[in-house]
Amino acid sequence: VAALMMWFKLLYFMRLFKNTGYLIRMIIEVMYGMRIFLLFLLIAIFAFSDAFLSLSLESGDNAFAGTGFAASVLYTYRLTLGDF
Repeated sequence: VAALMMWFKLLYFMRLFKNTGYLIRMIIEVMYGMRIFLLFLLIAIFAFSDAFLSLSLESGDNAFAGTGFAASVLYTYRLTLGDF
């Protein structure tokens, strides 16, 4: 986590230069604008995880979503990335 924060600090210092300042500002604005989308994506992932877990436990076949909610969330997240 500390190494990741150091890289973010490097981006912060890159704002000082004329050639990179506007690019860093654009990245910050895009990340700020994505927050509502990411909230809805997180809600959808949790909703589908609950549905997959219910279907998995009801059918007795725990192979596709696992037996716990955390495994079901991981399964749903992998599905959003295109994993089968």
